[in-house]
Amino acid sequence: MMIGRDAGRAFALAIALGMMGGAHAMADATPDATRDVAAPDSVLVGAIRWDAWTAWDKYKAFLQDPQWRYRLPFYAEVRDDGSVEIRGDRPEVMGRELAYAHAAGIDYWAWCWYDPEHEDASEHHMNDCLEIYRTHPDRGLVNYCVIGPGYWATRHWDRTVDRLVAMFAEPNYQKVLGDRPLFYYFSSQDAVPHFGSVEAARAAIDALRAKTVAAGLGTPYIVGLCFWPDQGAQAAKDCGFDAIGSYCNPPGAENRELAYSELAALNRWFWGVCRDTGMQVVPPVNAGWDPRPRRALPDVNDDGNWCVGPEPEELGRHVADAVAWVRANRDACEPGTALIYAWNEFDEGGWICPTSSEGTARLDAIRAALDALDRDPRGTPTDDD
Repeated sequence: MMIGRDAGRAFALAIALGMMGGAHAMADATPDATRDVAAPDSVLVGAIRWDAWTAWDKYKAFLQDPQWRYRLPFYAEVRDDGSVEIRGDRPEVMGRELAYAHAAGIDYWAWCWYDPEHEDASEHHMNDCLEIYRTHPDRGLVNYCVIGPGYWATRHWDRTVDRLVAMFAEPNYQKVLGDRPLFYYFSSQDAVPHFGSVEAARAAIDALRAKTVAAGLGTPYIVGLCFWPDQGAQAAKDCGFDAIGSYCNPPGAENRELAYSELAALNRWFWGVCRDTGMQVVPPVNAGWDPRPRRALPDVNDDGNWCVGPEPEELGRHVADAVAWVRANRDACEPGTALIYAWNEFDEGGWICPTSSEGTARLDAIRAALDALDRDPRGTPTDDD
């Protein structure tokens, strides 16, 4: 059950639960291109989507244990026999997610995109929610881009390029710096090994750029996601990426609990070190990190650290800190965006999607923090930035 605490939450709930017709009208009336970076202090806020909550049963098993059920998304169902069903692959769920994200000020979702020719997509349904989104009547409420491509997609790069360019051309695909499609390259340090050489990797990225331009778009703005800034900077130089960032920042491997403030400090350290490489930066924002539910698998040997989940206001402040950091470091942040980990990584501990335990508290706090920052566009980055 979702409990409203204030007007912001009531607004989000009203949109998501009872006003989808109005949201649809808003989507039709609002051009997608308005969510590019226009004013110098304008910053896009993105959130990663990893959509394993489909007909594939593997990941929902991690949240069956009652101790983890506080993480269940608003659309999960606990059956009479006590088992949990988590199916986000329904248009009505997508409509509510779109309304929630829009009300909170999320500009775009960065979707983990799986090679359609690989079993992760063809048999494990990992792209199903993305495909529902791409045809949903309210998709204009929140733009999208993709995170990819993964090893298998590099095995038939010509077809991968065609698929990417087709998405880039969609009106609600997120563009930056005018008409440049935003594309996140996952695990960028693996690009050269996957393609076989620096020369082959650079040629592959050049081919993606050329085909995108031939389709009448700007050259893609490619952000290499990495876990170590020096590796990310080298991959960007080798492959010709435009910027570096990270999918998330896991906090060490001592098998101990950390405060959320320590995770936020790790994010801020990462932002600064990335900037100091001389590369352009998209700062990552961890909404949490606690993958202990995955230890239920017999083949998982994980002794990594985990973090206490953030209080909603704490998370809101951290998102606002990232936006303020982009504004304060605009010379190093030309795409003008920050990326939240994540919308729906429930089993890894990173989510802002409404849940059965918190309702919209995290999104409400993000909205409030962004509104407060807009009232003081200078922002207040923390001292250790």
